[in-house]
Amino acid sequence: MAKRHNQLVRARAFILLALASTCATHSIAPADARVGSDLAPYELPLDVEWGEEVTHDGVSMRRLVYTGSLFNGIPQRVKAIYGEPEGDGPFPAILQIHGGGQSAYPQNVSWFVEHGYACLSFDWTGPRDELTADQVTEWSQDFGLVGANGDLDPREAKIYHATTAARRGIDVLIDQEKVDSDRIGVQGVSWGGLITWIVNGTDHRVKAAVPVFGTGGIRDQWNNMGIGLRRQPIDWIDLWTENFDPLSYAATQHGAVLLVNATNDFFGPLNTGESLLGSLSVDHRRAYCPNRMHSLAPESVVAGMEFFDSVLKRGNSFPAEPDLEFTYEDGKFHAVITVDESQPVDSVRVDFARGFSLPLLRCWLPDDAVRANGKWMAALDVVDATTPFYAIPQVSYKEGYTVSGEVRETIPAVDFLGPVGTVTPSSTISEWGEDPRAWYVHRGVDFFAANSPSSKLVTAEVGGREAIKYETDESFTSFNICTRLPADPAVAPGGDRCMEIWTHDVKSLRVRTNWFLRKPNALEYEATITPGSGWKRSVLCPENFERFLEESNTVDRSLPSPENWNELHHIALIGDRTE
Repeated sequence: MAKRHNQLVRARAFILLALASTCATHSIAPADARVGSDLAPYELPLDVEWGEEVTHDGVSMRRLVYTGSLFNGIPQRVKAIYGEPEGDGPFPAILQIHGGGQSAYPQNVSWFVEHGYACLSFDWTGPRDELTADQVTEWSQDFGLVGANGDLDPREAKIYHATTAARRGIDVLIDQEKVDSDRIGVQGVSWGGLITWIVNGTDHRVKAAVPVFGTGGIRDQWNNMGIGLRRQPIDWIDLWTENFDPLSYAATQHGAVLLVNATNDFFGPLNTGESLLGSLSVDHRRAYCPNRMHSLAPESVVAGMEFFDSVLKRGNSFPAEPDLEFTYEDGKFHAVITVDESQPVDSVRVDFARGFSLPLLRCWLPDDAVRANGKWMAALDVVDATTPFYAIPQVSYKEGYTVSGEVRETIPAVDFLGPVGTVTPSSTISEWGEDPRAWYVHRGVDFFAANSPSSKLVTAEVGGREAIKYETDESFTSFNICTRLPADPAVAPGGDRCMEIWTHDVKSLRVRTNWFLRKPNALEYEATITPGSGWKRSVLCPENFERFLEESNTVDRSLPSPENWNELHHIALIGDRTE
């Protein structure tokens, strides 16, 4: 095994592409004076109009249009897709809420139908070039997501009309003969996740909610939404936060909650999600995907479905969250994890991050726990015992899902008066990247897209070389493999060293730094190589990288290359396999 040398990334070959081979009227009484709790109060008929049949993966569904909110006296007609399982029912039902810039996709509906649920997904983004008029909701005006259009009226925000459309979507669901109105769940992603919190906080008919990302706190976020909100007058910011931030609805959540989140997500900041969960009075769980940003791990998708099944089909059999305590024994820093073993446990681990860094920038490393005296224990490596140390207990169950626990924080040398550093920093990423769990495959945010158990990273020997191997089926010709190892304090600052990459059967590879980071002044750079068949060695130095502009998805060769790697927080390897 190669040890220290003068390369940022050493020749431990880490990429190999291997082919495995009606009408109804509803009114909901508001719970309080907030606009968010005054959604769908209209004595309006739904005026459901059923449209054409659509099919996906053998599942037949129907398009429909129904009335959501009123704007200037005009009913807002919402486009949607509905599907239900074969048989007599009654079936539990899911209201699926897509993310910003997306739409009501047949794939999302068929996913839930195939899992035994009736499902309705509605479009709230509005017209887009690639979609036809029968697929998108045409709002009376272009409501801004966070903009006030000059008025201190939350009803000028699209989020108000989207949330109204969501609750009216529940009206549509409970009017279906095969739907059990006492078993309604809501699942939303990104902006849809944020809407899920508001719906569950205002509608007593919801029994289970699985928001993905969308934890709120937008006024403090680094992204364009946060910037756009902060540009508004302070009165508007306060009004928007009061009416549309999930934390404003924490105390009024109705259904049990499973938060599916990525530890480094720009629209689900880890600290914001932790604060939100800590404010809930309803039964709740976590399922965290380490190191990811706006990407889901397959086991988190399984967790979401198991949670829905537990609450809506089986009567609350979902395991309790693990708990974690830090200890210092025999000169080693440990985590002791208490695990709910009412369901068969496959493994227990601790995902830990260390050093002074914002949640979005942390590198999370896995450490497997072993069972002793009825508890699970993991020895934890410390670089500097005087800096913060974060840990998330993770329990993987044999059914294929992972349940996370609360994020714990300590400064070892302060809290235990003894721990010292147990690892020595290195400038070689591969020394910390031997475990393929330090790398991950960037997957989609929707359940149907992220559920790819055949796409995984494993350690394997290929052609006499030790590699991190990517296995998938023949339908996948491209890949997106990421790591945050450079952000770990155990990886010393990179200086002007070069990056050495070994590939196998890779047609082209874009190496992008700080991709999708959403951090002020964290510049993105990109270099492209075309390795080809067999094992190929490529060396990339700072001068080989060019500035990448995310807003235009292009490189700008007129801007200078990076001087060194000292601001490297994230590496993405985006490429295609050879034929």
